[in-house]
Amino acid sequence: NSPDIFQIINSDIFNLSKWENDPAELVFMDPPYFSNFFSKTLEKLIDLNALIPGAIIILEASYKEKIGKIKFFEELLIKKIGKSLIIFLKYSPSLK
Repeated sequence: NSPDIFQIINSDIFNLSKWENDPAELVFMDPPYFSNFFSKTLEKLIDLNALIPGAIIILEASYKEKIGKIKFFEELLIKKIGKSLIIFLKYSPSLK
């Protein structure tokens, strides 16, 4: 359990005004289904400079949710598992 290797942050990102950690290389997100929090959360992570370029985001969503293109993120893979989608994204600040 070494903070030099990883850190788990289990909190509401919208309550953060400043990112006090190293920029993340890997982020797991499991927002409530149909909340559209994933887009807002990714925007907040960018605003906080909390992601390194190339960071991988693994997101769980309902297979019924419509997930469009998210600015600055490249879709790597979408996998349906039961009633869930597991979505792999890559943070690419050069993408518009």
